[in-house]
Amino acid sequence: MMQQYRRIKADHRDAILFYRLGDFYEMFDEDAEVASRLLGLTLTQRQGVPMCGVPHHASHTYVGRLLRAGRKVAICEQTSIPKRGIAEREVVEVLSPATVFDEDYLDPDANSYLLAIHIDDTRSTYAWTDASTGELSVASDAPSPDAVARHLSRIAPREVLVQESLRHDRPGCFEALPEHAVVNTFPEWAFDRALGLERVTGHFGTTTLAAFEVSDDDPVLAPLAVLFAYLSDNARHAPVHVDSIRRADAEDFVILDDATGRNLELHRNIRDNGTAYTLFSVMNRSCTAMGARTIRRWISWPLRDAEAIRARQNRVTRLYRDQTALYEVRSLLKRCFDLERLIGRLGVEKAHPKDLVAIASTVEVGAAVLSSQRDALPDPDAQSRLEEIRRLIESALVEEPPTLLTDGGIIRDGYDERVDALRELSTESSTVLEAYLREQRESTGISSLKVRHN
Repeated sequence: MMQQYRRIKADHRDAILFYRLGDFYEMFDEDAEVASRLLGLTLTQRQGVPMCGVPHHASHTYVGRLLRAGRKVAICEQTSIPKRGIAEREVVEVLSPATVFDEDYLDPDANSYLLAIHIDDTRSTYAWTDASTGELSVASDAPSPDAVARHLSRIAPREVLVQESLRHDRPGCFEALPEHAVVNTFPEWAFDRALGLERVTGHFGTTTLAAFEVSDDDPVLAPLAVLFAYLSDNARHAPVHVDSIRRADAEDFVILDDATGRNLELHRNIRDNGTAYTLFSVMNRSCTAMGARTIRRWISWPLRDAEAIRARQNRVTRLYRDQTALYEVRSLLKRCFDLERLIGRLGVEKAHPKDLVAIASTVEVGAAVLSSQRDALPDPDAQSRLEEIRRLIESALVEEPPTLLTDGGIIRDGYDERVDALRELSTESSTVLEAYLREQRESTGISSLKVRHN
């Protein structure tokens, strides 16, 4: 068994391996020593091998604590039980701080960013995404430690992807990487622009990225190449919910370095590094987690374009001056679920039936908000499209679906002919056989024909 464990562990050296043994996940060797310290578990030994474990049914809690501590977790499950020898096992999922989708592991009011950085002699380029919401941004700046520190301060990534050579060739830039983030290193050849163009256009189903203001030889394609590869490898599904690229180059925003952000107490106060009495705590009166994340992003990335600033102010002013409309919109928004993260789970096939019900409910709220603000809508067809999505989900699912897909009983009767036929076959098999027998007696003319079955 230990030979099997060490063979699997060799492929996941940077993660704590949760190795399934019956009703427990066990950890051995250095993983056991680290996990016991971080999780407060009792460290034992067997034949000189350090080990500790957690119950399978309570693993969510322990995995969450490891992720918040900046560790990766590889989940190794039993895939078959042979008649002889040990069970076959394989890693079915790798969880890292910036590639998780379960709401138990995420801060609802803050983005969980995965950032890829590439630095050469002429520039530093950045590509970052919140895999849980589908947001994707790119930027380019000077190749200096100050520029790197500035972007890291504003993005506040949970994980960083960098070239292996950074530690030796540009120690100043490497030292700017945040201590609280997981740092993953890749060989220089992985940051290839042509490879980035191929992966990103393949993802979007286009031949060019001009619609996203990214040229075919844009330097930001280098970090994008690594970012998309890492997402696919860790999430085990292509991030289909990532549907656009936002440019966030330095010249479009007010430059705020780390010291400025601390002194202005934008997100953390100087007194105890908490969130009380910060600009974010004062401004955040959002009714939804999506709104809170938007305000946090606006504070970190202040606009420089006067026209864009005025457009944002005009939208706020319109509701502020119409308190009745404001009250109506806020009352509706309080019924919203976190649509961005629901769609994120759907995009990587990690959603359950109740997530779809929550999407339908939130889409209904969205349509109501649009209806109340119809005179200010830039897209008059948006409301009808939302209604179409809601009707589709409600026509397909039963009113109270189970949480697990494997429980069955999810699809509403009458929605799909094949599902109805299979359901009837499994629940009304005797009726189906009787009908089949009558049909065969009629077609053959043999009235005494019988059908044997098991």
